[in-house]
Amino acid sequence: MKRGPFLVVTGLLGVVLALCAAAYAYDAATPQRLADGLSVNGVDIGGLTRAQAKAKLARALVSPLQRSVTILLPSGERTRLTPRRARVRMDLDPALDLAERYSRQGSILERVWHDVTAERTTRRLTATLSYSRATVKATVRRVAERVDRSPEDAAVVPQGDELVTTPSHDGRAVQRGVLRRAIVRRLVRADGSDRVRVPVRRLRPPRACRRRDR
Repeated sequence: MKRGPFLVVTGLLGVVLALCAAAYAYDAATPQRLADGLSVNGVDIGGLTRAQAKAKLARALVSPLQRSVTILLPSGERTRLTPRRARVRMDLDPALDLAERYSRQGSILERVWHDVTAERTTRRLTATLSYSRATVKATVRRVAERVDRSPEDAAVVPQGDELVTTPSHDGRAVQRGVLRRAIVRRLVRADGSDRVRVPVRRLRPPRACRRRDR
């Protein structure tokens, strides 16, 4: 048996095994960083560790939402809905779990190759934002209780020998759906004003409405 081909094959096999061992050692020694090209809600997290990515996302996505919504009543009074009471919450962990799975896909050799060549794979992930709908509805209801006013017709009331006329008064009602949607927009979006002016609808007295319809 000729030893030349055998030695060549043995040498090549040794080189392959050495490369595999080196790749394994590199992969094990390299900090588990997220793959380049990953982003969550538009924020780039590629090349970061999970902890670094979570801190960056908290600064970019969560912190700007930590502001109260100021509700301006027609009387000039104000009431506030805090993000804590509204239970505003952005869950970052599912998006980061998915980012880690994408980053660990493929064989060791593929991951090493991606690291060495800085190959990018663009993936846009989403972190979900939630809030308490019940709290928003309760806030709108309390505002309406303070603002709503029934219309009153003019009345003639006898007082002694005189007849005293009480003028009519228009009423008002909060447009609850409009107010609820405006509050939600302020809770889930960091841009724009944090103030909401209460929208109201004018209510005319029944008799005034009948006279106008004639």
